[in-house]
Amino acid sequence: MPAGGEARCATVGCILSYAGSTHDVTINYTVCALTVVAQARLFWSEHGKRASRLPTGLFQLGAFACVCAFQIGLCLALGCAGVSIVWNAIAGFSLQQLVRRPAADPALVPTAVRGDDDACARRPRAAPLLVLVMFLVVVFVDCYYGIYAKALTSAAHACALALGALLGWLSGYLLHERSASLVDSQSFDSEHEKEADELRRGRRRC
Repeated sequence: MPAGGEARCATVGCILSYAGSTHDVTINYTVCALTVVAQARLFWSEHGKRASRLPTGLFQLGAFACVCAFQIGLCLALGCAGVSIVWNAIAGFSLQQLVRRPAADPALVPTAVRGDDDACARRPRAAPLLVLVMFLVVVFVDCYYGIYAKALTSAAHACALALGALLGWLSGYLLHERSASLVDSQSFDSEHEKEADELRRGRRRC
C-alpha cells in the first residue's frame, strides 16, 4: 500500500490516486484490471449458463464491495493509499476457485475427449490459464513492493490474499456444497416417502 512517498492520505481521492504517484497508479490499476478480467472469465466459464449464476454473481459482487470498503476504511485510518488489497483479494479468491474445480470439469477436458465438436466449447479452457497468468503477475508485483515498500505493505498483501481465499471457500461452501447437500437430502426424503407410500399400499391390498 505505498502512498506516494511519505504523504498521508485523509481523503478517498488521495487514496485512489496513490497521493499523485503516477508510477503506482499505472502498476496497481493495471494489475487490478487484470484480476477483475480473470475472475470474470473464470466466473462465466463456470456459471455462464447455470442457475447458480445469479446467486454466485451477487455474492461475488458483495464480497468485492466489502473488500473495497475495507481498503478505503483501512487507508483512512492509517493514512495510506492504494488499491492493492483489492487486487490481492481478487487473486486469492480466483486461485481458490480454480483449485476447488473438479478434475473432470468440462472446461479442463480436451474437446476431442468430450466428443464435442463445437469450437465454442473450447473457450472456457482459457479461463484457468488466464487465472494462473494473473496470479503470477500478482506475485511478481507483490515481490516488487516487498523490495521497495515498507514491510507493512507486504503484510497487507499477504493478508489480502488469505482474505480472498477465505471468501472463495465461503462462496463454494454456501452456494455449492451446501446447496448440493440440501438437494441430496431432499432427494433422499422424496425416495423415503415413495417407499413408505408403496409399503402402505401393499398393506392395504393384503
